[in-house]
Amino acid sequence: MHVTGDSDTQVGYASVHLVSGNYFDVLGVNSAAGRLLRDFDDTPASTPVGVMSYGLWKTRFHLDPAILGKTVILNGTAFTIVGVADGSFFGERIRRSPDLWLPLSFQPQIMIREPSLLHALDTYWLNCMGRLKPGVTLKAAQVAATARLHSFYLAQTATHPSADAHQKIERVQITLKPGGSGISGIRYLYSKPLGVLMAVVALVLLIACANIATLLLARATARRPEFLCRLALGASQTRLLRQVLTESIVLALIGGLAGMVFAWWSVKTLALLLHFAPVVKVKPDTAVLAFTLVLSIATGILFGIIPAWKFSRLDPRVGNAAPVSWRTRLFGSTQSLIAAQIALALPLLVAAGLLTHSLVALERQNIGFTRDHILLMRTDADLAGYQLTQYAALYSSITDRISQLPGVRSATLARFSPSRY
Repeated sequence: MHVTGDSDTQVGYASVHLVSGNYFDVLGVNSAAGRLLRDFDDTPASTPVGVMSYGLWKTRFHLDPAILGKTVILNGTAFTIVGVADGSFFGERIRRSPDLWLPLSFQPQIMIREPSLLHALDTYWLNCMGRLKPGVTLKAAQVAATARLHSFYLAQTATHPSADAHQKIERVQITLKPGGSGISGIRYLYSKPLGVLMAVVALVLLIACANIATLLLARATARRPEFLCRLALGASQTRLLRQVLTESIVLALIGGLAGMVFAWWSVKTLALLLHFAPVVKVKPDTAVLAFTLVLSIATGILFGIIPAWKFSRLDPRVGNAAPVSWRTRLFGSTQSLIAAQIALALPLLVAAGLLTHSLVALERQNIGFTRDHILLMRTDADLAGYQLTQYAALYSSITDRISQLPGVRSATLARFSPSRY
C-alpha cells in the first residue's frame, strides 16, 4: 500500500492488515502509545483510524509521539493514527509485522481491486480466532462451532434441502487448534520434513555413539599392558575403574559441548540461508540439546565402564596372555558395533545420494526459457495514481525507456512473471 502523510511523514509503501475492532482485546495486546482499535472503530460509518506498528514508528518516525493524530492516505482514503502497538507484538502470524492495522469495515477502500467482501456469503477470506471461556474445553467449542456452521449452510439452501445436501452439510466439520503459538506458514511447510530430518538425526546419533563405543573398546584393548602394569604395582581395581571411567566421561562431555556449540552456530546459519522473518527467533531447542548432552555422557559411561570393569579384574600374574573368552567377547562386541554402523550408515548414504540427484535434476530442469542474464521487476500503476485508460500508454513508455538503457538487449511485459511459479 502506498502511504502518504504531510510533508514530514512521507513513508512510501507500507503493508496493511485488516482486523476486527476487538482484535487487540482478544489477543491481549497493549499499546506503546495512544490507544488500539475498539469495536466502535469497525463500522462503515466510523471515522477511518489505524494503529501503527512499533517497527514503523521507530524506523520512519524515530519514536516521535507527535505521530498520534496525524493522517496517512492509503489508496485515496485518509486514516488517522490513533495508537502504536507494543514493540513485542508482530501479529498473529509468524512473519514480518504489518506496518498498519486497519478496521475490517474499510476493506473496499483498501482492497481497491477486489469487490466488497463485507457482505459476500460465498467468499471465505478471513481467519477466525477466539479465546475460550474458563471451563470450556477445546472439544466443546469445536462441537458448538460446527453446529453454528451447519446452521449457516442450512440457511443458505432451499427451505427443504434434499437428503443428499443435508448429508453433505452434516459431514462438514470444523477443527479448532490451539493458537498460543500463532499461525505459521513455515510451521505448516516444514513440520513434516523436519520430522523426517529428526529421524535422520537420530540415526546419525546412533552411528556416532556406535563409533565412539568402538573407539573406546579399541583404546581399552591397546591399554591392556598398562592396566596389567598398574595392577602389578599395587593399584587397586577400584582406582583403575575410576580412572578409565573419568577419562571416558570427560571425552564424552567435551564432545557433547562441542556438538552443542556447532548446533547453535549451524541453526543461526540455516535461518540466514532460509531468510526467516526477523520476528522468528530461531535457536536450538533446549530440551533437544540437553538430551544430546545426557546421551553423550551416558555413551561415555556405558562404553567406558564395560572395558574398565573387565580389565580391572585382570590378574597381573598371567602377564599379557588374556583369557580366550575375554578376547573373544571383546572383539565380538567390536565387530557387532561395526556391523551396526554399516547397517545404519548405508540407508542414509543411499537416501542422501537420491536427494542430491533430485536436487540436481530440479536445478537442470528445462523451464522453457533462457535463464541467463534476465532481470525481473514489478510495478503497480494503481498505487502510482494512474487510471485504467492510461495503462497502455504508461506500459508502452516503460518498455521503450527500459529497452533504450545501456546494456539492455530487450524488454517485455507480462501479467504473471516466471518468478511466481
